[in-house]
Amino acid sequence: MRSPCRIPTCRLSATSPYQFAAAAMLLVSTLAGCDARIGVYGAVVDDTGAPVQDAQVYVHDEGLLSELQMRYELTAADGSFGIGGSVAPSSDPLVLIVKKTGFETHTEELERNSVIEGHKIVLKRQNPPDEGGTSNPER
Repeated sequence: MRSPCRIPTCRLSATSPYQFAAAAMLLVSTLAGCDARIGVYGAVVDDTGAPVQDAQVYVHDEGLLSELQMRYELTAADGSFGIGGSVAPSSDPLVLIVKKTGFETHTEELERNSVIEGHKIVLKRQNPPDEGGTSNPER
């Protein structure tokens, strides 16, 4: 027997097709049962505020053992992204991971059954290696 679940809500505006998709996913999950939902919508920028295109945005479910079960999207030319879906109900955290070559990897924990809108992620550039091909200053 399934336990009762809370139905998350989100605000919709005409400015974001991602928000419409999130609402549709929430409705489908409600009709199908009580799977947990996640939705993160925002933009990835560098430390100067410039958009980062083609960054990989993942939502990793710590309760799953396989990296193949991670969901991901690539950021658009303006740095925007939208990622969401259904996840198994669990007390394990979800982890948002953002990767792009030349930048430090960004990670943060997310709550299940949440929709986050306007999320800004700032990626820091990696320090380039010195002339000798290593970044170790202790040579």
